[in-house]
Amino acid sequence: MINNLISIVIPVYNMERYISACIDSILSQNYKDVELILVDDGSTDSTRDILTKYAERDTRIKLLFQENKGVSWATYNGLKKASGDFICFSDHDDIFLPSMLSHLIEMLSEDVDIACCSRVDLHDEELEKYNWQGSESITVVSGRTAVENTIKPVDYNLQLPLWGRIYRKSFLDKFDFLKYADLLPTLFMVDIFIMPQILFKARNVAYTNRVYYIHREVGSSISRSLKLSPFYFEQIDSFPILLEFYKQNNLEDLYADTLRQYANSCLMRLWYKIGKSNYARSFENEIYKKIKNNFSRIYKDLLKMEKSFVYKLSYSLFSKCKWLWCITIGFLYFNVIRKIK
Repeated sequence: MINNLISIVIPVYNMERYISACIDSILSQNYKDVELILVDDGSTDSTRDILTKYAERDTRIKLLFQENKGVSWATYNGLKKASGDFICFSDHDDIFLPSMLSHLIEMLSEDVDIACCSRVDLHDEELEKYNWQGSESITVVSGRTAVENTIKPVDYNLQLPLWGRIYRKSFLDKFDFLKYADLLPTLFMVDIFIMPQILFKARNVAYTNRVYYIHREVGSSISRSLKLSPFYFEQIDSFPILLEFYKQNNLEDLYADTLRQYANSCLMRLWYKIGKSNYARSFENEIYKKIKNNFSRIYKDLLKMEKSFVYKLSYSLFSKCKWLWCITIGFLYFNVIRKIK
């Protein structure tokens, strides 16, 4: 077994209900050589007191406190304080199964930069009933194959979260994570933006289908609440960066898949939702202008790549008459189809 320090970085914000379960699952790992870095992002509940009590009881815990700047800055600041040879991340309400770290670190052979396990998504009432499951088979693929397989139905479920894996710190040190911090202060260290780039640059990625990470389903999380926020507004600028990355590296399937997401889940969704929110007119006009300009840039590629007549019709209508799209297709999707789903 490799005996090197693993630094585990957890951004924490107003998580008094679940943070203890998360911390306990890490401190009770059968791999003991860990450094737990808890970054409180300006919590206003009792989270800070809970973290302080844990730090007083266990010297493996480092505490960082910052003004509320969001998960990206909390993650980045925690990473900068890490002294381990290996890095692991966790959401503040999730759970590591007891042998997660020991199994993942064994998968890091000399030419593997990232070791990943499978995860299961559970609601509170499902946690006690969950049975540990999954195969013990290990798959090793190149970084390019790993990022390509995030959208393919392969035998292993390699998804995009930052958590549920161990990274070589020497590998992560090669990235300039602050490159887009000014443009994307909310998203620059969020998995939907950085993980495709991280996976692609890895020499090799090892993956086991065995479940070692429990992702707690919480409806109030920023990505699941679907409430308009900087998390969504910044995607107007983050998607083009990813699209250019895929184009430069000839990742055609990812380019096409991301292009559709950009149109449907970002630009068209925001256009529909903003009109129903109470934002200042000047802010609305600024966002509308960006959406209109960015949609125009991708419109030809969308029509070229899209095979579905329904989606082509939606794109064409949105391009030519946005108000008509809003009261027809937009209304149908967001008020009927999404509710059914």
